[in-house]
Amino acid sequence: MKILFVTSTPLEYSFSANLRNIGLIKGLCELGHEVSTLSEAPDVNSIHYDDSLLTFPLKERYFLGMNTIKKNFTSKQSPNNSLKDKIKNLVRKNLYSVYTSFSIYDPRKGLSKTSNTINFKGKFDLIISSSDPKSSHVIAEKLMKSKTRVCDQWIQYWGDPFAVDINRKSLLPKKFIQYEENRILKLADKIIYVSPFTLELQKELFPDIKNKAEFLPIPYLETKFSSKKNHNEVLNIGYFGDYYSNDRNIIPLYESIKNSSHFLKICGYGDISLQQNSNIEISPRVSYDNVKKFEEESDLLVCICNRRGTQIPGKVYHYAGTDKPILIILDGENNNELKEYFKSFGRYIMCNNDSESISKAILEVKNKDIKYEPSKYFNPSEVARKFLLN
Repeated sequence: MKILFVTSTPLEYSFSANLRNIGLIKGLCELGHEVSTLSEAPDVNSIHYDDSLLTFPLKERYFLGMNTIKKNFTSKQSPNNSLKDKIKNLVRKNLYSVYTSFSIYDPRKGLSKTSNTINFKGKFDLIISSSDPKSSHVIAEKLMKSKTRVCDQWIQYWGDPFAVDINRKSLLPKKFIQYEENRILKLADKIIYVSPFTLELQKELFPDIKNKAEFLPIPYLETKFSSKKNHNEVLNIGYFGDYYSNDRNIIPLYESIKNSSHFLKICGYGDISLQQNSNIEISPRVSYDNVKKFEEESDLLVCICNRRGTQIPGKVYHYAGTDKPILIILDGENNNELKEYFKSFGRYIMCNNDSESISKAILEVKNKDIKYEPSKYFNPSEVARKFLLN
């Protein structure tokens, strides 16, 4: 099958949505399908650029140019610590926040205007558009409605939903966003959500999509077997993800390790000040290659669930490709449902998001001699196979 995968963000940018995209594309390629991609051209000067993400060849790559507005917001900031540069970077950040507050879509929506100028090499059997960002679906819509229609079948692949996205800070009326979301959803032949809880919520909000919306878990990128085996009393614990307080509460994990004998490495961005000490190391986001290195060095990998909403952090699935123990720290209003869902895979250790529960769970990991294996449920080719089932 010839497939065109549409995502307005370049695949070289280090976002959790792109790890999901690349995992699915890899699975489709492993099944023997010819996958081409359409996205914005990558900017090597972007703060998000990571050339270690794509490790396999694609049939064709098509680019929509580069969005000037988005480029100005995401280009690497000046290393100069002068007051002028600090003010400049702060203004840039606030301008982007204002832009997204008054726009229903992200800045890359403008790229859809040039989608009809792409010279595709023949027609496709299927178009897959993937968000985030949501503008990916608008670009696919333009292609499906163009005079030189390149495909007749369209699957929409959704990470965060639109109107009920917990990270969306729009000043536009929610009903207005729901109207646009419903319009886009109705155009798809099939819709895939990556959380079973999001799927059920979306079916309630948009009854018309009940018969064409499904849930599929996120595929991991690769299986990783570690050469490192821990035989010490001290565990090296890794948390590799963002920890903005609106989304996740990292404080109980931090407090449980601070006065313990274990070592915690945190890599990610957050809006709270965490102090390093002798057994806690903190750094911003790192490249995918470095994340793999840190995973290898860890004895325990940690995921923290969202404080609210229906989405599941992608790390839960990506870590399942390793042979490491995985601790899921449960949080939010779907606590019990999440516990039952994760239990069904027989792969995770779970606890509540308080210091005492976390400490007990870490002790359980240390005292149990269990051999863990990469999960068959999240294998890229298996997820891709189900993705294409009618």
